[in-house]
Amino acid sequence: MFGWATDGDLYFGDGGNLLRMSVDGSNKTILLSDPASHVHRPMGCPGGRYIVFQWPHHNADKTNIWRVNTDGSNPKQLTFGETDVAATCSADGEWVYYENLATFQVLRVHIDGGVPEEVPGTRGLSNVPAMGLSSDGKFLVSFKLPKDVVRPGAKIAAGAKIAIVPLDAGPKPEVRYLDADPRLAGQAKFTPDREAVIYIIRDNNAENLWRQPLDGSPGRKITNFQGDGIFTYLFSPDGKTLGVMRTHIESDVVLLHDTGSSPPQHGPEMSLEPEKPKENYEIVSRITHALRFNW
Repeated sequence: MFGWATDGDLYFGDGGNLLRMSVDGSNKTILLSDPASHVHRPMGCPGGRYIVFQWPHHNADKTNIWRVNTDGSNPKQLTFGETDVAATCSADGEWVYYENLATFQVLRVHIDGGVPEEVPGTRGLSNVPAMGLSSDGKFLVSFKLPKDVVRPGAKIAAGAKIAIVPLDAGPKPEVRYLDADPRLAGQAKFTPDREAVIYIIRDNNAENLWRQPLDGSPGRKITNFQGDGIFTYLFSPDGKTLGVMRTHIESDVVLLHDTGSSPPQHGPEMSLEPEKPKENYEIVSRITHALRFNW
């Protein structure tokens, strides 16, 4: 997973390493390393002081949200739940919003730590990493699942609705619901101008990004990938660049013939099991160029 730095560089979780690099993959620097664990979803916070990410520290049995300085120093644990994921900083950099997959909650905690609090209006929303914040910090977007879906797994269930939650409307905010494209696959985010919501759709064995205006006008596809999936995507801090991290699965099939002339051999020369699929990740901007759109 990757995130943007305030100056346009990228943060990248590479196994147990937290990396910083230019968008073309150069100037790679290891900011933090934990060989016994994995660093996931690093996100630069507004103001350029901190990076937040999810980390099962030293291979712990829990995943929590951590904060480090942008040079990788002074790591600080911010949450202490069972499975805390998908950290996102508020527009003012004062709060970290995240999802607790064990309790089905969207929570927030202060950037300096403290007692987490549930975000009003988010009870019952999607329990997958699908949350986004508007650039002005006033709204949160996620998905409302059908009543017969308790836990959707890795992707959003068919029939889910887009849920837009005002964050400055007190303890009982009026949540706005919008019908989503039936090809919805997950991960809602606001466009930088806050006039539309972007999310992933799946069609003909390919995943692309769909832009749905909030004024009810027709949506449109803004990428045209012909295959593979989208792991995640993020707008740059200036709103001019959209980075897309895609997945590609490779698998090999081994065909064996039993001639009956010799006993079966199970050694290095023969495998009775096909190789497990290999999933490769790429950041589009590193391989070709960053995607740029006019909103």
